[in-house]
Amino acid sequence: MTWKQEKLLAQIDTVRRFGNTVVVSGGLAWHMMSPPHIEDKRHHDHSDVDLFIIPSKAREFFHILCGTGFNRYYTKYNTPNFYRYGKTIQWDKKRVKVLLDLFIEEIPFIRIGNFQVVDPKHLLPLYETTHSSKKCTAVVNATELIRKGLNPINRPELVGLKPNKWELLQFQRESKMFVHE
Repeated sequence: MTWKQEKLLAQIDTVRRFGNTVVVSGGLAWHMMSPPHIEDKRHHDHSDVDLFIIPSKAREFFHILCGTGFNRYYTKYNTPNFYRYGKTIQWDKKRVKVLLDLFIEEIPFIRIGNFQVVDPKHLLPLYETTHSSKKCTAVVNATELIRKGLNPINRPELVGLKPNKWELLQFQRESKMFVHE
């Protein structure tokens, strides 16, 4: 079973609007760290978008957010450092609901293309405290790769592939060219 492509594209487009005020976390972070692939629900969770707002840029972020028509949703999890916003948008002639789970916190990140993404070594422990879906393919396999001292970024294991030596060489070559925009 796959995620709807229009939902994923709408999420990425939404995040792009926030620029360097946010750090992408959760399923979308794993998506961005993965090699090109067809979205399968076992690989990453795209039910919502987890974002860490950089505290020094929170005012700028909320200014952008207010201009995009997102509405605040109140949940039992709301705190002064956690907010949920949502909006239904038209994407490719389809209605798509985009949910944002927002955390205001400084967090280590790496750059992937034009996005700031939570460093994978810091992202994994968040599945014990902040994120769910700790049994998705990317989390399980990234845990194993990091345990072995390997960098999980752009590894085929993040999307459930078991590479042979040739495939690994091919992924390494492609990873130098592959950028999420």
